[in-house]
Amino acid sequence: MSQQSRRRQPKTQPIVPWEPYDMLSDSFEQMWDLVDESLEPLGEVRELEKAVQVTVDLPLVRKKDIKVKLVGDVLEIDAELSRCITFNRWGTVQKKCEFRSFHKSFRLPMKVTTAGAKATFKKGVLVVELPKTDEAHEVVIL
Repeated sequence: MSQQSRRRQPKTQPIVPWEPYDMLSDSFEQMWDLVDESLEPLGEVRELEKAVQVTVDLPLVRKKDIKVKLVGDVLEIDAELSRCITFNRWGTVQKKCEFRSFHKSFRLPMKVTTAGAKATFKKGVLVVELPKTDEAHEVVIL
């Protein structure tokens, strides 16, 4: 055997191009739904002393076009835009997207009630306050 044949041939691996936009697109896809043409607005949940406060940015929305719904411990907010938001060019890929609404669901940190709930909408910011509930029940020991 010659020295050439005993030497191991290096394993070759296919060259995979680095696609930084693929990583970004995965995280950005959570912010919009192209099928329903909706965007996910920015928002936060804060726990106050006697209530839970949810604040959501809803630019280009009229007060009459907002729907707020509490289902269990999830607050759902839907709002129709007063005009479409259109992206005609997106990075290195040519793409056209239109968005007509906002949609966001917030899982609340504790049980709340709709009795005494308040909501305000000023300058594109929706603030919803939901009173906390005391669902503690005494258990009788037999």
